[in-house]
Amino acid sequence: MGVAGRDYMKDESGSRGRWSPGRVTWTLIAVNGLLWILFSASFNAGSNGPWRSLVPRDGLAGFIYDHLVLHTDEVFASGRIWQLFTAFWIHDWLSVSHVFWNMLLLFFFGRSVESDLGARGFLKLYIGGGLVASVILTGYTYVTGVPAAGFGASGAVYAVMVWLACMHPRRTILLFFILPLQLWVAVGVFMVGKEVLDLTQHVGNAGSAVAHLAGAAWGLAYFRFFPRWGSTHGPGGWIVKFRRKRARAIEAHKQQDEAAVKARVDALLTKISTEGMGALTEEEKSFLQEASKRFR
Repeated sequence: MGVAGRDYMKDESGSRGRWSPGRVTWTLIAVNGLLWILFSASFNAGSNGPWRSLVPRDGLAGFIYDHLVLHTDEVFASGRIWQLFTAFWIHDWLSVSHVFWNMLLLFFFGRSVESDLGARGFLKLYIGGGLVASVILTGYTYVTGVPAAGFGASGAVYAVMVWLACMHPRRTILLFFILPLQLWVAVGVFMVGKEVLDLTQHVGNAGSAVAHLAGAAWGLAYFRFFPRWGSTHGPGGWIVKFRRKRARAIEAHKQQDEAAVKARVDALLTKISTEGMGALTEEEKSFLQEASKRFR
Protein backbone atom coordinates (compact mmCIF):
# COMPACT_ATOMS: atom_id res chain seq x y z
CA MET A 1 0.00 0.00 0.00
CA GLY A 2 1.31 3.44 -0.86
CA VAL A 3 1.78 6.09 1.79
CA ALA A 4 -1.14 8.14 0.47
CA GLY A 5 -3.53 5.24 1.04
CA ARG A 6 -2.78 4.72 4.70
CA ASP A 7 -5.25 5.73 7.42
CA TYR A 8 -3.04 8.39 8.95
CA MET A 9 -2.81 10.17 5.58
CA LYS A 10 -6.56 10.74 5.52
CA ASP A 11 -8.79 13.19 7.32
CA GLU A 12 -12.08 12.30 9.03
CA SER A 13 -13.95 12.30 5.72
CA GLY A 14 -11.54 9.71 4.33
CA SER A 15 -9.92 12.05 1.82
CA ARG A 16 -6.19 12.45 1.51
CA GLY A 17 -4.69 15.02 3.88
CA ARG A 18 -2.52 17.92 2.74
CA TRP A 19 0.48 16.99 4.86
CA SER A 20 3.25 14.46 4.45
CA PRO A 21 4.74 12.19 7.16
CA GLY A 22 7.03 14.13 9.50
CA ARG A 23 5.92 17.59 8.41
CA VAL A 24 4.47 18.52 11.80
CA THR A 25 7.59 17.25 13.58
CA TRP A 26 9.85 19.31 11.35
CA THR A 27 7.60 22.35 11.82
CA LEU A 28 7.77 22.05 15.60
CA ILE A 29 11.55 21.72 15.46
CA ALA A 30 11.82 24.79 13.22
CA VAL A 31 9.52 26.91 15.40
CA ASN A 32 11.35 26.00 18.61
CA GLY A 33 14.72 26.60 17.00
CA LEU A 34 13.77 29.97 15.55
CA LEU A 35 12.27 31.14 18.84
CA TRP A 36 15.44 30.14 20.68
CA ILE A 37 17.57 32.09 18.19
CA LEU A 38 15.30 35.13 18.58
CA PHE A 39 15.35 34.99 22.39
CA SER A 40 19.07 34.29 22.65
CA ALA A 41 20.02 36.98 20.15
CA SER A 42 17.85 39.62 21.81
CA PHE A 43 19.10 38.59 25.22
CA ASN A 44 22.76 38.99 24.28
CA ALA A 45 22.36 42.09 22.12
CA GLY A 46 24.56 44.88 23.39
CA SER A 47 26.28 42.76 26.03
CA ASN A 48 30.04 42.78 26.51
CA GLY A 49 30.37 39.01 26.37
CA PRO A 50 28.82 36.22 24.30
CA TRP A 51 26.56 35.10 27.15
CA ARG A 52 25.15 37.16 30.00
CA SER A 53 24.20 35.40 33.22
CA LEU A 54 21.79 38.12 34.33
CA VAL A 55 18.03 37.76 34.04
CA PRO A 56 16.85 39.94 31.12
CA ARG A 57 14.47 42.69 32.10
CA ASP A 58 14.61 45.12 29.18
CA GLY A 59 13.93 45.14 25.47
CA LEU A 60 12.63 42.17 23.55
CA ALA A 61 14.46 39.73 25.80
CA GLY A 62 12.80 41.26 28.84
CA PHE A 63 9.38 41.03 27.21
CA ILE A 64 9.89 37.36 26.34
CA TYR A 65 11.17 36.52 29.81
CA ASP A 66 8.48 38.46 31.66
CA HIS A 67 5.48 37.49 29.52
CA LEU A 68 6.22 34.20 27.75
CA VAL A 69 8.25 32.25 30.30
CA LEU A 70 6.06 30.54 32.94
CA HIS A 71 6.33 32.39 36.26
CA THR A 72 4.32 30.13 38.52
CA ASP A 73 3.67 32.83 41.10
CA GLU A 74 2.21 35.17 38.46
CA VAL A 75 -0.03 32.84 36.44
CA PHE A 76 -3.12 33.41 38.56
CA ALA A 77 -2.01 36.35 40.70
CA SER A 78 -1.41 38.53 37.64
CA GLY A 79 -3.81 36.75 35.32
CA ARG A 80 -1.08 35.59 32.93
CA ILE A 81 -2.79 32.32 32.06
CA TRP A 82 -1.25 32.31 28.58
CA GLN A 83 2.15 31.51 30.13
CA LEU A 84 0.94 27.94 30.64
CA PHE A 85 0.96 27.65 26.84
CA THR A 86 3.86 29.87 25.81
CA ALA A 87 6.35 28.40 28.30
CA PHE A 88 7.00 25.20 26.36
CA TRP A 89 8.00 27.14 23.25
CA ILE A 90 10.81 28.97 25.06
CA HIS A 91 14.20 27.37 25.86
CA ASP A 92 17.24 28.30 27.92
CA TRP A 93 18.69 31.43 26.33
CA LEU A 94 22.15 30.91 27.87
CA SER A 95 22.92 27.56 26.24
CA VAL A 96 22.00 25.80 23.01
CA SER A 97 22.09 22.38 24.70
CA HIS A 98 18.55 22.70 26.14
CA VAL A 99 16.82 23.26 22.81
CA PHE A 100 19.26 20.97 20.96
CA TRP A 101 18.54 17.86 23.06
CA ASN A 102 14.80 18.47 23.18
CA MET A 103 14.60 18.87 19.42
CA LEU A 104 16.94 15.93 18.78
CA LEU A 105 14.66 13.66 20.83
CA LEU A 106 11.62 15.10 19.06
CA PHE A 107 13.30 14.36 15.72
CA PHE A 108 13.94 10.70 16.60
CA PHE A 109 10.61 9.99 18.31
CA GLY A 110 8.21 12.50 16.79
CA ARG A 111 8.15 11.26 13.21
CA SER A 112 7.13 7.74 14.24
CA VAL A 113 4.42 9.04 16.56
CA GLU A 114 3.15 11.41 13.87
CA SER A 115 2.90 8.47 11.45
CA ASP A 116 0.87 6.48 13.98
CA LEU A 117 -1.41 9.27 15.19
CA GLY A 118 -1.76 11.56 12.20
CA ALA A 119 -1.04 15.29 12.24
CA ARG A 120 -3.86 16.40 14.54
CA GLY A 121 -3.46 13.48 16.93
CA PHE A 122 0.25 14.15 17.20
CA LEU A 123 -0.29 17.86 17.86
CA LYS A 124 -2.83 17.05 20.59
CA LEU A 125 -0.31 14.74 22.23
CA TYR A 126 2.55 17.25 21.99
CA ILE A 127 0.66 20.39 23.02
CA GLY A 128 -1.25 18.48 25.70
CA GLY A 129 2.04 17.28 27.17
CA GLY A 130 3.37 20.82 27.32
CA LEU A 131 0.19 22.19 28.90
CA VAL A 132 -0.07 19.42 31.48
CA ALA A 133 3.59 19.95 32.42
CA SER A 134 2.97 23.69 32.89
CA VAL A 135 -0.19 23.17 34.95
CA ILE A 136 1.33 20.50 37.21
CA LEU A 137 4.51 22.53 37.74
CA THR A 138 2.40 25.55 38.70
CA GLY A 139 0.38 23.46 41.16
CA TYR A 140 3.55 21.93 42.61
CA THR A 141 5.11 25.31 43.30
CA TYR A 142 1.90 26.52 44.95
CA VAL A 143 1.90 23.50 47.25
CA THR A 144 5.59 23.78 48.12
CA GLY A 145 5.53 27.57 48.34
CA VAL A 146 8.63 27.84 46.14
CA PRO A 147 7.86 29.76 42.91
CA ALA A 148 9.74 28.85 39.76
CA ALA A 149 10.36 30.02 36.22
CA GLY A 150 9.40 27.23 33.85
CA PHE A 151 10.33 26.94 30.19
CA GLY A 152 11.21 24.31 27.62
CA ALA A 153 9.45 21.62 25.61
CA SER A 154 10.66 18.72 27.77
CA GLY A 155 7.17 17.92 29.07
CA ALA A 156 5.80 17.75 25.52
CA VAL A 157 8.77 15.66 24.34
CA TYR A 158 8.38 13.26 27.28
CA ALA A 159 4.73 12.79 26.31
CA VAL A 160 5.79 11.85 22.77
CA MET A 161 8.49 9.45 23.98
CA VAL A 162 6.24 7.68 26.49
CA TRP A 163 3.44 7.28 23.95
CA LEU A 164 5.84 5.65 21.48
CA ALA A 165 7.30 3.43 24.21
CA CYS A 166 3.78 2.24 25.03
CA MET A 167 2.92 1.73 21.38
CA HIS A 168 6.14 -0.06 20.38
CA PRO A 169 7.73 -1.22 23.64
CA ARG A 170 10.04 -3.79 22.02
CA ARG A 171 11.40 -1.55 19.30
CA THR A 172 15.19 -1.34 19.63
CA ILE A 173 17.02 1.98 19.73
CA LEU A 174 20.66 2.92 20.34
CA LEU A 175 20.95 4.78 23.63
CA PHE A 176 23.64 7.45 23.28
CA PHE A 177 24.02 6.04 19.74
CA ILE A 178 25.90 3.06 21.21
CA LEU A 179 23.87 0.88 23.60
CA PRO A 180 21.03 -1.12 22.00
CA LEU A 181 17.96 -1.12 24.23
CA GLN A 182 14.30 -1.87 23.83
CA LEU A 183 12.25 1.29 23.81
CA TRP A 184 10.38 0.60 27.06
CA VAL A 185 13.71 0.20 28.89
CA ALA A 186 15.31 3.30 27.36
CA VAL A 187 12.32 5.53 28.06
CA GLY A 188 10.80 3.87 31.13
CA VAL A 189 13.98 3.17 33.08
CA PHE A 190 16.70 5.51 31.88
CA MET A 191 14.54 8.59 31.36
CA VAL A 192 11.31 8.40 33.37
CA GLY A 193 12.99 6.32 36.08
CA LYS A 194 15.75 8.90 36.41
CA GLU A 195 13.19 11.68 36.87
CA VAL A 196 11.43 9.70 39.61
CA LEU A 197 14.77 9.12 41.33
CA ASP A 198 15.70 12.80 41.10
CA LEU A 199 12.34 13.81 42.55
CA THR A 200 12.37 11.35 45.45
CA GLN A 201 15.98 12.02 46.36
CA HIS A 202 15.73 15.77 45.75
CA VAL A 203 18.54 15.67 43.21
CA GLY A 204 18.86 18.76 41.01
CA ASN A 205 15.79 20.83 40.16
CA ALA A 206 12.69 19.07 41.54
CA GLY A 207 10.45 21.36 39.50
CA SER A 208 11.98 20.10 36.25
CA ALA A 209 11.43 16.49 37.32
CA VAL A 210 7.80 17.25 38.17
CA ALA A 211 7.22 18.86 34.76
CA HIS A 212 8.92 15.98 32.94
CA LEU A 213 6.91 13.37 34.83
CA ALA A 214 3.70 15.31 34.18
CA GLY A 215 4.41 15.21 30.45
CA ALA A 216 5.19 11.50 30.69
CA ALA A 217 1.90 10.91 32.51
CA TRP A 218 0.03 12.72 29.74
CA GLY A 219 1.72 10.49 27.16
CA LEU A 220 0.61 7.40 29.07
CA ALA A 221 -2.95 8.72 29.51
CA TYR A 222 -3.16 9.66 25.84
CA PHE A 223 -2.13 6.16 24.84
CA ARG A 224 -4.54 4.56 27.30
CA PHE A 225 -7.66 6.66 26.82
CA PHE A 226 -7.48 8.18 23.34
CA PRO A 227 -7.77 6.10 20.15
CA ARG A 228 -5.11 5.89 17.51
CA TRP A 229 -5.91 7.43 14.15
CA GLY A 230 -8.90 5.51 12.84
CA SER A 231 -8.70 2.75 15.46
CA THR A 232 -11.78 1.52 17.34
CA HIS A 233 -9.75 -0.48 19.85
CA GLY A 234 -9.16 0.62 23.42
CA PRO A 235 -11.22 2.77 25.81
CA GLY A 236 -11.06 5.76 23.48
CA GLY A 237 -12.38 3.80 20.52
CA TRP A 238 -15.92 4.99 21.21
CA ILE A 239 -14.94 8.36 19.76
CA VAL A 240 -14.09 6.82 16.40
CA LYS A 241 -17.18 4.59 16.51
CA PHE A 242 -19.39 7.59 17.26
CA ARG A 243 -17.92 9.58 14.37
CA ARG A 244 -18.35 6.67 11.96
CA LYS A 245 -21.93 6.06 13.12
CA ARG A 246 -22.76 9.74 12.69
CA ALA A 247 -21.18 9.78 9.22
CA ARG A 248 -23.21 6.72 8.21
CA ALA A 249 -26.42 8.33 9.50
CA ILE A 250 -25.74 11.50 7.51
CA GLU A 251 -25.00 9.49 4.38
CA ALA A 252 -28.17 7.40 4.82
CA HIS A 253 -30.29 10.56 5.24
CA LYS A 254 -28.68 12.03 2.15
CA GLN A 255 -29.46 8.93 0.11
CA GLN A 256 -33.07 8.87 1.34
CA ASP A 257 -33.46 12.53 0.39
CA GLU A 258 -32.03 11.92 -3.08
CA ALA A 259 -34.33 8.92 -3.59
CA ALA A 260 -37.36 11.02 -2.62
CA VAL A 261 -36.35 13.81 -5.03
CA LYS A 262 -35.82 11.35 -7.90
CA ALA A 263 -39.20 9.72 -7.21
CA ARG A 264 -41.00 13.07 -7.41
CA VAL A 265 -39.09 14.01 -10.56
CA ASP A 266 -40.25 10.76 -12.18
CA ALA A 267 -43.85 11.49 -11.15
CA LEU A 268 -43.71 15.00 -12.60
CA LEU A 269 -42.18 13.78 -15.85
CA THR A 270 -45.00 11.24 -16.15
CA LYS A 271 -47.49 14.06 -15.55
CA ILE A 272 -45.89 16.13 -18.31
CA SER A 273 -45.96 13.15 -20.65
CA THR A 274 -49.68 12.55 -20.12
CA GLU A 275 -51.06 16.04 -19.46
CA GLY A 276 -48.51 18.41 -20.96
CA MET A 277 -46.25 21.08 -19.48
CA GLY A 278 -49.16 23.39 -18.78
CA ALA A 279 -50.52 20.98 -16.18
CA LEU A 280 -47.61 21.77 -13.84
CA THR A 281 -48.00 24.32 -11.07
CA GLU A 282 -45.40 27.03 -10.53
CA GLU A 283 -44.10 25.18 -7.49
CA GLU A 284 -43.68 21.97 -9.52
CA LYS A 285 -41.85 23.84 -12.29
CA SER A 286 -39.54 25.42 -9.73
CA PHE A 287 -38.92 22.01 -8.15
CA LEU A 288 -37.93 20.52 -11.53
CA GLN A 289 -35.51 23.38 -12.19
CA GLU A 290 -33.83 22.92 -8.81
CA ALA A 291 -33.68 19.15 -9.30
CA SER A 292 -32.04 19.54 -12.71
CA LYS A 293 -29.34 21.73 -11.16
CA ARG A 294 -28.83 19.27 -8.31
CA PHE A 295 -28.34 16.21 -10.49
CA ARG A 296 -26.55 17.96 -13.32
